[in-house]
Amino acid sequence: LKPGDSGTQVKKLQKRLKALGYFEGSIGGNYKKLTTDAVKRFQKALGFKQDGVATVELQMELFSDSAPVYEKSSSAPEPGSQSLKRGDTGDAVKALQNRLIELGYIKNEGDVKLGTFDKNTMLAVIDAQNARGQDSDGIADEAFLTYIYSDDAWTYALAEYEGG
Repeated sequence: LKPGDSGTQVKKLQKRLKALGYFEGSIGGNYKKLTTDAVKRFQKALGFKQDGVATVELQMELFSDSAPVYEKSSSAPEPGSQSLKRGDTGDAVKALQNRLIELGYIKNEGDVKLGTFDKNTMLAVIDAQNARGQDSDGIADEAFLTYIYSDDAWTYALAEYEGG
């Protein structure tokens, strides 16, 4: 199964991905962005190439009793943590980037240098701020960081992708 496919088999794939926590959309039977991203997260958990295609081998792993349950990325930062902005580096930036990838604001991990708050990271922060209706300055302040790690962030990230 691959992006662009639709039907009963895609619905089964989405249901299983959802049961394991990889898929956040509605079960629509359409292999679109949310399904592709969920497959990529599952591929990453298995150590497979992350191309978003649900091969027979991948589906066998997915439907096995030993399929790994999805573990969301880093939890919210400590209260009182500093703002993150362009030019910053470190683990906090890497955690933010991984969360932005998870939510779909950064499309491909290769678009950013993990651990460095670069231009593409700033643009992703702006997109996330705009999706929430916030002023978009590209700076990840404490309020933004608290929000981006919350379950509420999925509401805004998924709004345009209903139906999978």
